[in-house]
Amino acid sequence: MLYREERRPLLAYLTSKVGKEQAKDVAQEVFLRAAASPQLAELGNPGGFLRRIARNLLIDAARRRNCRIRTQPLFEDSDACRDPEQEERIHAQETAHLLEKLLAGLPERTARIFAMNRFEQKSYRQIHAELGIALQTVDYHMMKALALLRAELNDRY
Repeated sequence: MLYREERRPLLAYLTSKVGKEQAKDVAQEVFLRAAASPQLAELGNPGGFLRRIARNLLIDAARRRNCRIRTQPLFEDSDACRDPEQEERIHAQETAHLLEKLLAGLPERTARIFAMNRFEQKSYRQIHAELGIALQTVDYHMMKALALLRAELNDRY
């Protein structure tokens, strides 16, 4: 009965405040809140009660809009949720630390050739020319480094 009697005046009030489309949604929320109110049974002015609920809802919505922090992503393709990426970053840091440790355990020449190829992005030919060693020697040291690193990483992971 309250709904039938007060729906039109409430919609008129809300339409003047937020527009016709949004007024329907806010009115729905007003009637939901009124139905849950313990004061509903003893209302002297039901229209005023509903307008007060509506006004409070509009004030709350305005406060939320004003308090909302506006952010702009640094990159267009970035997503808000980054937890898996953080876990991957930690795993990558642990792996990098382990790789440094394993490289320190390699013979000096083998570690140097591996670093030149993988970190400095030099080809086998460039390493051969820079160090003055045969291509087969570069290949041997790379295979040795990769085999040792692969064995250690496979044991750990």
